[in-house]
Amino acid sequence: MTKAIILKSVAILIGIALAATAAAEPAPGAETPARLRLFGQNGIGVMFYRNSTCYKTGFLGPYGGESVSGGLVDAFSSFIGKANNTVIGMPETVNTKMQNEKDGLLSKAYYKEYTVKPDEILTIFTALGDASGFHCGPIAFSFTPKAGADYEGFLEVNWKEKICRFNLNEIVKSDQSTDLVSVNTAYRSSRCE
Repeated sequence: MTKAIILKSVAILIGIALAATAAAEPAPGAETPARLRLFGQNGIGVMFYRNSTCYKTGFLGPYGGESVSGGLVDAFSSFIGKANNTVIGMPETVNTKMQNEKDGLLSKAYYKEYTVKPDEILTIFTALGDASGFHCGPIAFSFTPKAGADYEGFLEVNWKEKICRFNLNEIVKSDQSTDLVSVNTAYRSSRCE
């Protein structure tokens, strides 16, 4: 009798283990999501719009997307140097390793990582406005992420020349290195009509 109970218990445990393994694997035909890392800090507004080729702005600035940087809580956290990164396990890059070099006076750099649908267009909106009166943007780009790919975007600011440029790269990881490759399919997007 005890042998039968032990055998049934072992069979049940094996069944549970097999079911858990099957649940952890993606369903047949399901695409692996893409991932997106965007940098922000006090003075730089960053928002992205899923399944959209344009961005929305109004009297108080951009709206209707997912705010990465530019909200009151983010701005205050960056201002007092307490902003934290939000991570989901994307590979480190030269930008994440050197993010402290982007820190400014009362403006701590940080990043947030997101899971995004592959093959569904998204638009990233950025703009800068600082206390000295220097403004740039809006700068917005749209692109379609690939399944299983990782992407990283940030607003590059040349303070001497007063020029801003948005950089969007695919993170390509190999055993030897992690490279950033410009997303050449990204294109400038505009405000929604």
